[in-house]
Amino acid sequence: MKIYIKNTDCAPEVPAGANLMEVLRSAGYGPDAPCGGNGVCGKCKVKVNGEEVLSCRYAVEADCTVEVSRSAKTEVLTAGAGIRVPVEPLKE
Repeated sequence: MKIYIKNTDCAPEVPAGANLMEVLRSAGYGPDAPCGGNGVCGKCKVKVNGEEVLSCRYAVEADCTVEVSRSAKTEVLTAGAGIRVPVEPLKE
């Protein structure tokens, strides 16, 4: 199955039942989840085929299009220098 991340050229292929938050994080688009993925904070909400879901509780069962907020793009803060470096998604 493929997950098409809207407004990107990223479309990772995943097995049935894959956790959407983990897939998005490994692709560099991980949503914030201060509750540790326990489904209680609601901060990992994304849209899957136009429907809002908690990514930590969503198991991928078919090809889908996911819309993440622009702020969900993962960045790395380098050694306290105050320089933000965008992290590119993994290409398969």
